[in-house]
Amino acid sequence: MPKADRRYLYKRNGSPTWWIKFRVPGTNEIFRRSLKTKDLREAQARRDKLLEQRKQLVEQTSYATQLVQLREQYLSSVDDQEREIVKR
Repeated sequence: MPKADRRYLYKRNGSPTWWIKFRVPGTNEIFRRSLKTKDLREAQARRDKLLEQRKQLVEQTSYATQLVQLREQYLSSVDDQEREIVKR
């Protein structure tokens, strides 16, 4: 029988409840949350939903960061008068 996928899942000592734990991308923060279930399959489903939300947030953050970088590159390439117009 194949081993169940328990990535990011764990149980605290003496607790039957599943928890999720992962590093927040781009930071040193650790995200921990009770999944409020004793059932492994339900914990996996809840974990997968949280990981999908994390993925979407990373993509949005990456896009926003790219826009800010492009704006800064553009502003550094124009003269002061045009820069003031764009900043408004």
